[in-house]
Amino acid sequence: MQSNLRNLGLTAIALLLFSISGKAQCVTYTISVKGDTINCTDAKGMRQGPWVNRYEEVRGEPGYEEEGVYKDGKKEGVWRLYTLQGDLMGIENYRYGYKNGLQQYFNTMGALVREESWLASNPDNPTETVEVYDINDPKKVYLVQVKLEASTVPHGIWKTYDPLTGRVVEKQNFILGKPDDGSG
Repeated sequence: MQSNLRNLGLTAIALLLFSISGKAQCVTYTISVKGDTINCTDAKGMRQGPWVNRYEEVRGEPGYEEEGVYKDGKKEGVWRLYTLQGDLMGIENYRYGYKNGLQQYFNTMGALVREESWLASNPDNPTETVEVYDINDPKKVYLVQVKLEASTVPHGIWKTYDPLTGRVVEKQNFILGKPDDGSG
């Protein structure tokens, strides 16, 4: 019986230490209306995990809220932007803390009005491998390492839509931050 109580006591202490160490990751945090821990700042002052940022209206620019995940103080993955009334106004994707991949923006009626494509560079290795087609033989493709001059650059097709019809009204292609003039 004493052995069982001792084991039970050790188990309780282990669970308590485990739960304390789990909470110790967040020095500051907020509990959301759903009871989730958000807006966690670790001991190094870096933002970690799920966050909600609120920006009030300033100098005529409408305010908004954004929600997503921070990893070591940098935005990572999908971030959603909302008007202060709660309407979805954008979906952004991040890598290394910079925009990366497809970004979509909506009007107040929920219609898609703009799509952008970005490429983020790894701050530890700011190069990207790109495909380059041979001028004389378009079937030949070479992989070339290119140093990116910025942390994130427009790369891919950008589209502007007519919100009433959903048709593309403007389309532009970017290659590593420069507009594609058709020369490749």
